[in-house]
Amino acid sequence: MSKYDKVTVHFTSETEPMVVEQVAEIAKSYFPGSYSLAVQIIGVPLDPAMGGSLLDLTLNLADPSEIDYLVLQEGKEERVVRVRDLFDE
Repeated sequence: MSKYDKVTVHFTSETEPMVVEQVAEIAKSYFPGSYSLAVQIIGVPLDPAMGGSLLDLTLNLADPSEIDYLVLQEGKEERVVRVRDLFDE
């Protein structure tokens, strides 16, 4: 089950936005090797009936210092958020 139909990450640099569809969760994470803080966008695995596996997860990682904002889409509704708003503690 997906939490968001689509998440688009807009960066502060000229980098093209990263788009992830069927997102289950957005979580704090770390880059492998360097262990620097990262934002991980977790996509819903493919349906096993369609040849996918529940273990087919893609690491969609982004450096939070390079993210300008994210657009979270649920159906036709879109919401713009900043990284600091995602992880209010």
